[in-house]
Amino acid sequence: MLRSSIGTIVGALTLLMAVPASAQDEDPAEPAVAFNLRYKADVLGVVHGGVRKGVRYLDNLDATMAVDLERVAKLSNTRAFVYLLYNNGTSFSPALAGDAQIVSNIETGVQAVRLYEAWIEHGDERLAARVGLYDVSSEFDMLESSAMFVNSAFGTGTDLSQTGNNGPSIFPVTAPGVRLQGMIGEHLTLRGAVLEGTPGDPRHPGRTVIALQPRDGIFAIAEADVHAGTARLIAGTWRYTAKFEIQRGPDDGETGREPAMGTGNAGVYIRGEAQVAGNEERSLAAFFRLGTAAGRFNLFDHFGSVGVNARGLFEREGQGELGVGIAHARTSALTRSVTPDTALGETAFELSYRTKLTPHLAVQPDVQYIIDPSGSTRQRDVLVVGIRFDAILRP
Repeated sequence: MLRSSIGTIVGALTLLMAVPASAQDEDPAEPAVAFNLRYKADVLGVVHGGVRKGVRYLDNLDATMAVDLERVAKLSNTRAFVYLLYNNGTSFSPALAGDAQIVSNIETGVQAVRLYEAWIEHGDERLAARVGLYDVSSEFDMLESSAMFVNSAFGTGTDLSQTGNNGPSIFPVTAPGVRLQGMIGEHLTLRGAVLEGTPGDPRHPGRTVIALQPRDGIFAIAEADVHAGTARLIAGTWRYTAKFEIQRGPDDGETGREPAMGTGNAGVYIRGEAQVAGNEERSLAAFFRLGTAAGRFNLFDHFGSVGVNARGLFEREGQGELGVGIAHARTSALTRSVTPDTALGETAFELSYRTKLTPHLAVQPDVQYIIDPSGSTRQRDVLVVGIRFDAILRP
């Protein structure tokens, strides 16, 4: 399986690189066709608690190609982007840690080569439309100061990432859709997207599948993004149109009857960041996020995270990056009433330090402590230690 996957990657990369040489001659600093290759690997171990002790190796290979179609094909203000993704599929959180928020943000649970993104965008910074296979988390619900963390909860909030029949259109499975983005004045950006409601095929998690089924409905998300100096504030809302199974309450009678279905799987979030001290070389930034999800459909109905990010603390030019963060996902009241031994939620603490060994290789020792994994009092609190390697193979 591994050899065939590597062969698929090599073949796909060959196709990505098969572009006219003339397309890359105009401006070497900003080529019309930009090809990048990046490899991440996590070595993680449970040293206390969890499901059981053990060590796992997870990896992630990104191959991207960005094309300026104005220079290549004379299409004004038009760009194209293709993104191939490979993961070895090693299981860490389900197999060892037992947590729900997922210790590593490169864990997929299935070995696969995927066409992850493939879109065309037309417009400029004032107004642009993007159409194709699209990762919502590349633009929505994301902050720079929390991006260095390994735990998935510091990316797309757990309130949103837990939802849907196969998640929203985020890592590792994406859906086709349309995104519109526009600027109002100098400080406000508005963006919205409408996508297929069920990315991929949950029955075949290793495949890239685009199957527009009426029963899947659509997933819609909208966001207001305000920049002011070194501060940024984001407010967003999301919703599925499809019906989802409603959790049964304690007074719902016999458990053998057909599950009730309903609409209204939706939520809101707000997150922000600001540089509170320092300069471009050495800085201290703080961030937060709050979000909600419909408790009758989902395990967690509220989520909150907070943390700090210090750059250049031990090294100049911001190469050293230290992060401390806390993420808490609260179990819904309905879940607690239905499921015995349900805790108030799951809380993850993370301490991480990233440093560059060379211009193209960074290492990141990481420690995480998780209280009530998966929101269960039966699960032992877990201590995870590990290290991430991040190599830019082709910048």
